[in-house]
Amino acid sequence: MSEFVVNLHVTERCNYGCTFCFGKWGLGVTRTEIFDDVAAGEAVVRDLFDHFGGGPDGIRFNFVGGEPALLKRLPELVAVCRELGAQVSYVSNGLMLRRFDVAWTAANIDLVGISVDSLVDETNQRIGRLDRHRGMLDPAFLCGYVSRLREAAGTRIKLNTVVCAANHQEDLSPLIEAVRPERWKIFQVLPVYGDREAVTAAQFGAFLDRHRHFDKVIVSEDNDEMTGSYVMVDPLGRFFWHVEGERGYRYSRPISEVGVGEAFAAAGISWDKYERRYRPEQ
Repeated sequence: MSEFVVNLHVTERCNYGCTFCFGKWGLGVTRTEIFDDVAAGEAVVRDLFDHFGGGPDGIRFNFVGGEPALLKRLPELVAVCRELGAQVSYVSNGLMLRRFDVAWTAANIDLVGISVDSLVDETNQRIGRLDRHRGMLDPAFLCGYVSRLREAAGTRIKLNTVVCAANHQEDLSPLIEAVRPERWKIFQVLPVYGDREAVTAAQFGAFLDRHRHFDKVIVSEDNDEMTGSYVMVDPLGRFFWHVEGERGYRYSRPISEVGVGEAFAAAGISWDKYERRYRPEQ
């Protein structure tokens, strides 16, 4: 297995607009999160590192959304991860990549993930892939940013795509050919809060087949493969997970209250699924 991966969800200043956001669910009316406070966020990161970071392949902290680029204190949290000796990655919707200059990213981030679900403006509007000014990802900007990042360092590039009712017939080949990601993760949308955007196994398979010429970089995950296979920490510092057949997520007690061990013991993680997902080069 490659490094142990913990997904840290942050949503500060986010518009909560993306249909497929994991981080926003379960927050209720509060917008306060553990990572707003550097000391509190640092304590959670250190506790996670102490608990999970002792394996032979180390640990990678993956900052995800919401939109991690909106978290003002993200560079400080990244510095803590680096001080501990952890790998660091983040997944952005691409709209805020400009916040991090290439030099900082090249020096501090091992893997940059970019979520791209569609090249059609109407589809991006439907699934909420736009900022609060209704701006959307510019593929030309993305290609230019990736090119500059590759020139500066060996940072790996990953694209994420969620296949749903809105985009399952789309062909993203032009973007994949232009960006040339080291990995392209393709997910079957998980109907956590209803099935309005759900796709059938046949529709998901057709999307994969349409892009089979990228098989060398594609890693696909259907609903069964996704469920229970991620180690996720929500913006309030709780482990959370989805149980097939249920609406919404289940949550542990906050790590800051009960510690990583007790909180994680309650989490519904399948280690068999986790290890299959994070085999080397995945």
